[in-house]
Amino acid sequence: MQTKFFTGEGDLGVSHVSGKAYPKNSLALEVLGTLDELNTFLGLCRALAFEQDTTSIMRVKHKEIQAKLYECQNFLFILQAHIATLIFGGSLKHVIKEVHSNTLEVWIKEIDDEVPPIKNFIVPGGFELSARVDVARAVTRRLERLLVALSNELQISSEAVQFINRLSSFLFALARYINYLHNINEEKPDY
Repeated sequence: MQTKFFTGEGDLGVSHVSGKAYPKNSLALEVLGTLDELNTFLGLCRALAFEQDTTSIMRVKHKEIQAKLYECQNFLFILQAHIATLIFGGSLKHVIKEVHSNTLEVWIKEIDDEVPPIKNFIVPGGFELSARVDVARAVTRRLERLLVALSNELQISSEAVQFINRLSSFLFALARYINYLHNINEEKPDY
């Protein structure tokens, strides 16, 4: 039996889940789609970290970055299952908990201990992996805004919103760390 990659049921701008129709531009589906978009960006960053591991010391650092990004991707799958259950119904088997945010906080503190203090706004860019991580951070911020808006319709847990906020902070720190590892100076805006 072959995988069926399309059904054609969504051709009119509606998704059908559990016998109910949801407009594809609904806030709920926008949140789920943005979660998928973010997870995909993190996958791209992980792949890029693999391609750019040149020296043996940098290879170790990039493998650590890959492992953290992979863990973030798994956290996002938990959050996606959590949100999908709230939207479509069912029992909550997977939920984002405070421990997920705590993990990110530990990673942020580790990075903060290595990179120089931040003194001004930073222009995104530098090493390509850093720039891509910054794109993921911007998507995370958009997801956070959407999640807060969705919490007006559904009972989104404070742990879920907190996690997304910490994830954007981690990705900001990670982008700085990657540039630091590659001896790329941060650029401040030239107003």
